[in-house]
Amino acid sequence: LWAAALQGNKKAAVSAEQSAFDALIADFSPEDKVKARRNKAGLDARAVGKGMLFNFCILSVLLCSLLVLVFSLSHCNSFI
Repeated sequence: LWAAALQGNKKAAVSAEQSAFDALIADFSPEDKVKARRNKAGLDARAVGKGMLFNFCILSVLLCSLLVLVFSLSHCNSFI
């Protein structure tokens, strides 16, 4: 009975999150709306800023340096 009432009233079936998203993209062009919906659904990759890529590179370098340090310490006879 409750599900039937929701199917009859589409407005009641829209979540608050969906309403907020629809309001956010209301002024977008039709093409941008399609892109936004595909991004939200996980079908397209999101744009990544340069800062995020820079942070990833720094983190990768630090992780590699740590691995080299651990490997060299574990194979060094002077510490035993």
